[in-house]
Amino acid sequence: LAFIACAVALPTGIVCGLLLSRRRIVGVPFSRYLLLLGLCIPLPVTALAWQVVLSAWLPPLNLEPGEVAWRPWSRGLLPAGIVHGFAAWPWVVGIVVVMLSRSDQSLEDQARIDGGERAVLRRVLVPQLRLAAAIAAAWVTVQCFTEIPIADVMMVRTFAEEIYTQLVGAGDSYSPALTAVGPASLLWAGVGFLLLLRVHRSWKPSEAGGETQVSRTEAAVCRVASAVVWTMLTLFVLVPIAALMGRAAGASTMTEPSAVRLAAEVGRVLQGEGLLLLRSLLETLTAAILLTGFAWVACWSAHRRRWAGYTLALFCLGLTTVPGPLVGLLLKEAILLAVGWEAALLHMLGMAPEFPPLRSWLYDQPSPLPMMFAVWLRYFPLAVLMFVPAFRAIPAGLWEAAAVDGLTLGGRWRRIVKPQTAGMVRWIVPACTVLMLGEVSAVKIVNPPFHQVYILRLFDMMHYGAETTVAVLALLQIVTAAVFCCVLQAGVTYPSWRGRRT
Repeated sequence: LAFIACAVALPTGIVCGLLLSRRRIVGVPFSRYLLLLGLCIPLPVTALAWQVVLSAWLPPLNLEPGEVAWRPWSRGLLPAGIVHGFAAWPWVVGIVVVMLSRSDQSLEDQARIDGGERAVLRRVLVPQLRLAAAIAAAWVTVQCFTEIPIADVMMVRTFAEEIYTQLVGAGDSYSPALTAVGPASLLWAGVGFLLLLRVHRSWKPSEAGGETQVSRTEAAVCRVASAVVWTMLTLFVLVPIAALMGRAAGASTMTEPSAVRLAAEVGRVLQGEGLLLLRSLLETLTAAILLTGFAWVACWSAHRRRWAGYTLALFCLGLTTVPGPLVGLLLKEAILLAVGWEAALLHMLGMAPEFPPLRSWLYDQPSPLPMMFAVWLRYFPLAVLMFVPAFRAIPAGLWEAAAVDGLTLGGRWRRIVKPQTAGMVRWIVPACTVLMLGEVSAVKIVNPPFHQVYILRLFDMMHYGAETTVAVLALLQIVTAAVFCCVLQAGVTYPSWRGRRT
């Protein structure tokens, strides 16, 4: 599955990222916005959208007259790998763009003087692209290794899907899943740690005025590059959205799709599920704010402390490489342990409340806390990763001046950390919010009874087919992501992590 996904996402993603970084593309702001939107579309919505596309483009196969139609392209390993590649493509492009934006501009200028654009590509960009390709391949593989929505919908027994099946059907015996996941998680954590060390050694904070220059090439080359980029964006981002809009407008029925039907379906679904979407959004926004603050403090505590930084990196890599269902299991076991301690304490005190606080908040009442803890564990590494460039951009002279002046811990926070890194908060909060809103793998395990989550409602209804109501639910998820992408677009166009130079 990971091999197929890498074969789909890596070549096209590397080409698109290179063109976006080094060529003048027509409509660059909107292309970046579509790239952000592709990053924020959750895996269940991607799986649903491409099932609609495949069912529309490829007609069903009838083995015999009168038998049920058979669609082999919407089930199985090959379609699941292709859809995983489509879902990972925006991440590959983003990784390539970020890595190329950090290349040494002086080396590019010298290579351009010595041998022109070909020398720049061969001497400077190709080494950066190799590292970016390795990071992107590792991320695509980890995504296939840890996520279950696409494999579940397309009926593929992947590693994470098998772990989820064992956790659901094994009762109290979790040893097979834990035994299976341990070596693989350690392997991928080790690979990720080596890649982080490689990036750490090659990463140089950009100084003022050191922005990457877009090559001034002929107009024909720019038109070709723009056509390639927009063709990829249309295929990977716009086509699935258009397919969902067509299905929501009635394309699957005998009548012709229409805007009136689409508006009517959206209004009907909003009337029934709008409050659920709003409540889920508020819960994930609260979780994102709290997570951002915790990651901010964690990065500050590990900054300029080598072993603390290594410990934080290994912890984040461990959370990243552990499959989502297993994260949910570990959280569930921690909740059961806390509930057991609470019951023992209440028994010692001779108290028997009808609704014990911890048990009510974490286990058997419709509380959002288990879901919030699950998304914290899943997206804490992302928040830390987004804070790291901001901390690395702080000039070393500021810390030396703070030591000479004898600033206290609070003084260093007010004078150095907060002014230099606070700009990232307004970018991390919306990014974590929109990604948390689409989390399924861990939330599905720990979500308590009667607590409804919007993405879980969508994921459950997907198993009955991509009908009109499900398509509208997916479109509402995309619209929510699009609103948050408007906030993120400002962070991409004007990077706020540089902070203020003191």
